[in-house]
Amino acid sequence: MMKRRAFIKTTCAGYPLLAAGRLEASTTKAMPRLMTRDDARYIPVADDTVVHIGAYGRRVAVECQGELIALNAANFNPQDFSDWPHYCDAARHNQQLYLLDRSHLRIDVFSESGQWLSDITLPDGIQSPRELGFFGGKLWLLDISTQAIWQSDCDHCFSPLIEGLSAPLSVAVVAEQFHILEQRLLQISVWNDSGAKQGSYGKRVLTDGVYSISASNNNVWVLDRFQQRILHYQQGKYMTDLSLSTTAGLSYLATDNNGDLWVTV
Repeated sequence: MMKRRAFIKTTCAGYPLLAAGRLEASTTKAMPRLMTRDDARYIPVADDTVVHIGAYGRRVAVECQGELIALNAANFNPQDFSDWPHYCDAARHNQQLYLLDRSHLRIDVFSESGQWLSDITLPDGIQSPRELGFFGGKLWLLDISTQAIWQSDCDHCFSPLIEGLSAPLSVAVVAEQFHILEQRLLQISVWNDSGAKQGSYGKRVLTDGVYSISASNNNVWVLDRFQQRILHYQQGKYMTDLSLSTTAGLSYLATDNNGDLWVTV
């Protein structure tokens, strides 16, 4: 069931983050001027844990059991512009948070209490990482520059798993399969964990405005930013679409473990 929940959050340092809410939020607030829709987002990573990524991906905080904790990498110097990260995605695995920093081509690993633990340097072949997650206990990464899904082993050595994609934008894991949103073909392609293609769907419904995909309980949701709607698929079949009226515009979509949709505006 979709319940109203709209709010504005700030980090411990007082920097504004983005308005976010579950569907059917009846009130919205325009984004602060420095926000960019491509970067600021709310990402639920566990039942009681939400990662808040702020404008330009520079500020990030984790909200755990109602407490908001700012996250900073080791030796971070806010006076040195080159030190500033550009976080664009987050995932949780084994009680640790993985933050993808696309400006430094690395993944910062934090404890849920906000302590920086380590970083993972991405290989030279990856130049434009966009999303990350875990599938079967293995870390995967979507890279725009190579149009591929990369996967790492236990030593964090990455290698391509799925190649030859056509302008991939976003990935969701559904029923032990990758569902990849490909913008150029306006389709969602389906791949198994060995990198073999299983099929595709969505060609008759998807438009140029598609931007991100998320899934929960075999339900697949696709955000269309141009038409300000969210498309719903189930087992590859188009079910319906949900439209939201907002002055700020929809920018990012995520789902939590309860099947609720989180929409960043």
